[in-house]
Amino acid sequence: MTTVMIDGVEINIHDNCAILDALLKARFTLATGGTVARTRFGEDEVQFAEINPARLDDLIIKYEGLCDRSKGKRRRHAMSVGWAR
Repeated sequence: MTTVMIDGVEINIHDNCAILDALLKARFTLATGGTVARTRFGEDEVQFAEINPARLDDLIIKYEGLCDRSKGKRRRHAMSVGWAR
């Protein structure tokens, strides 16, 4: 199992829903005035003081879709058009 440490929480990189939770937590932290996130990959630890909010939102959208798919949920539904005769 491959894991990463995101803001003090160890996360399996193959668990899209856990990654989504961590990304949502990061967005909430930033929205409430927090500015530093810590990430650990094995023995290496990195601290991020600035982020790109648009990129964070893009990742959240991506992992929302992956999480939903892993649970068998569909995010988009096709609309059918019925023609009157």
